[in-house]
Amino acid sequence: LSKIPEPHMESAAEKEARLTGKTSVVKDIVETLKFKHFVFGALAIFFYIIIEVGVPAMGFNYMTDAKGPGYVGGAVAGTVCGLYWLCMMIGRLLGGVVGGKVSSRVQTTVLASAGIGLLLAAIYTPASVVISVPAIPVAFWSMIATAVVAVALAFGLSKLFDKKLSLAGVTGLISVVILLFHVSNPMGMIFGKGFSIPMSMLFMVLVGLCTSVMWGGIFNMAAEGLGKYVPMGSGIFMACVFGGFFIPVQGYIADKAGILNAYWLSIALLAYVLVYALVLSKPSKKIA
Repeated sequence: LSKIPEPHMESAAEKEARLTGKTSVVKDIVETLKFKHFVFGALAIFFYIIIEVGVPAMGFNYMTDAKGPGYVGGAVAGTVCGLYWLCMMIGRLLGGVVGGKVSSRVQTTVLASAGIGLLLAAIYTPASVVISVPAIPVAFWSMIATAVVAVALAFGLSKLFDKKLSLAGVTGLISVVILLFHVSNPMGMIFGKGFSIPMSMLFMVLVGLCTSVMWGGIFNMAAEGLGKYVPMGSGIFMACVFGGFFIPVQGYIADKAGILNAYWLSIALLAYVLVYALVLSKPSKKIA
């Protein structure tokens, strides 16, 4: 839906340097890691993955623990955790609007602080405090889903072909979406009946707004001053997603101390992200 600039192509000088051994992948990695603020940023991304995945994972476990106070069943728990990811999508759309007006450092600082506050509320809110989601007619969800999907597809296709779609084309597209949605209709099965969830899980869902644009914010701060090493820094960042491998550590904490208490790990990692935004993200050196 947006024009993306062409990636950096290897110049003749860069190719010659690579072929003559003046530079290499290993050398570029070593040089990139000499930027302290980048190394701290890579660690922040490593922690961010644990936060992003661990928050809804612990929420799902809390709501599906038949012996626990927050049990609501698998269907409702899955829907609620889905709303967490919906909040992430909404946050990224909003981030695209405000990103050019608010610095990455300010965004990350505010969102990390809010995330810590929401998780503290999730931990300390009694399980007896619940929020009820009223039953909403299935037709309502069909209408909403149809409108959103149809408009998004119509807009995307019009951009792709650089012209407006015909009324007949949009009408046909809407008809197909209505048919498909009525056949599957997973949202209507849940919201059509209404349900109640612990208030603490509402706070969990809202954390999705906080984690939505953290990746971009952290990368922007870490890439500042890298110059020609930005592509290598991007590659290192992508490698740091293996932080999700340590989600079982949070599961171990949940087994030993309680599911909601496992959020203390998320809070500690968010605190690191906050410190990174405030202090550790300041470049120690820059390359033009």
